[in-house]
Amino acid sequence: MALTLEERLAISKKIVSIPLQNAAADGTSAQIDIAKQKAKKEDDANKTLMDNITVFINSYQSEFQRYDGNGRSVLLESDMTEAADRKLKNFFFPNDPQTPLPSVPDGVWKVFVAFSNSAAIGKTYTEGYTVVTKEQDLINTVNAKISVVEALSNITRSTGQSCNASGVCDLPAYTTQATCEAASPVPGVWTPGPDVIASDSPMVTAGVDLKNAILAWESFINATFAIVVTTDVDPTRSAQNVASKADITNTISIIDTWQARLDYDTAHGQTTCSGFNSYNVALLQPTKFRAVELGLIKTEIIARQAFITARMGQLNTNFGSITQNMATGEITAATGFYGNRFRIIDMRLNAMGGSLSKLKGLERGQDAQEQSKKSNDNASAAYASVMLATGFRAPAIGTTTIHVLNGAGFAASDAVYIAAENQQEIATTIVSVSVNTIVLSTVIPQKYRQNEFARIYKLL
Repeated sequence: MALTLEERLAISKKIVSIPLQNAAADGTSAQIDIAKQKAKKEDDANKTLMDNITVFINSYQSEFQRYDGNGRSVLLESDMTEAADRKLKNFFFPNDPQTPLPSVPDGVWKVFVAFSNSAAIGKTYTEGYTVVTKEQDLINTVNAKISVVEALSNITRSTGQSCNASGVCDLPAYTTQATCEAASPVPGVWTPGPDVIASDSPMVTAGVDLKNAILAWESFINATFAIVVTTDVDPTRSAQNVASKADITNTISIIDTWQARLDYDTAHGQTTCSGFNSYNVALLQPTKFRAVELGLIKTEIIARQAFITARMGQLNTNFGSITQNMATGEITAATGFYGNRFRIIDMRLNAMGGSLSKLKGLERGQDAQEQSKKSNDNASAAYASVMLATGFRAPAIGTTTIHVLNGAGFAASDAVYIAAENQQEIATTIVSVSVNTIVLSTVIPQKYRQNEFARIYKLL
């Protein structure tokens, strides 16, 4: 289909405009780059301030979640850039209408200030926590296993043994005295045999279970010991951290002492159930499951639980809090690590002048210039199949000779058009071409000027 006059003019103007537009885009991009470097220096400084706090928050959160079981999110720089780019479900500018939040019922945060109720305080996007194992879970298991052991007699706990009277029923189907003598319709006759003192299976199983539970608890608090912060120079927090490690060390010492005990001492010398069951266990060596030794573990559990409660109070104070007006975004109060960091987060992300938001905006501006150039290049490639055009290097001088930017592709006898803004299109023929100088069969008036997109083009 032939191009109309308006289409020829539009396409030819676009072709000769592309180099100018691309050059302008490069110039704009260079100017943006200067502003971007300044913004980056500002944001790097803010990021350093934020990171200096975050490193402590992450460590303290790791310890805290081992006490309360609330798995806390770790703030990453990618979370900040996603917020600055307003990615779907970013932490600081919630934007998913399909996900209502406790603080943002319609799921969309509409103010300039960053949102404080998720990653800023270690929570998930929906303002909650994940569930992780806490020390109390392991203590609960230990206590449950202790209860099983304590249901048994102290002599059985000390020796791992129990005593049973043996015997034989004259009715072979019955193997115990009780069932023998209760046989029906005729009771059996039980002939007593010697008492048998032997390993007590329930106690052995309960002992193994308790040892494993205490070992798991010890491994858990050993891991906690490695997490407790040692680099915080604040005198109050540093003293609290030293005390936290000391309490763990004390608990481990008591556990290790208990673990070093014999499981059982069978040197009671008894051969009868009467003697065995009435034996004074204090005469035996200290063993793990005897009431006295096990009582030390129980006492330490109580002390450890009290310390955990106190430690959580300390950590809560260290973290502080953020009070934000959910309607306006105004930060009305901010304390502790969370509060101090959030003020810096907002310095970086605030929609009105946040350093990272500004930097990302400039980056998007640069990207827009590159996309504009790519669009132009694509248009140039598309138009190359239907038209060849080039702009004037200088205004026409009222002769048949014109000087163009690129004479390649034009040849003598070509039917061409001359055009410029607000001027009539001239249809003419090329007489000769010498590099970028073209002689036409028609005089071109001086009003065809290069600053008004004067151009020559031919259809292909």
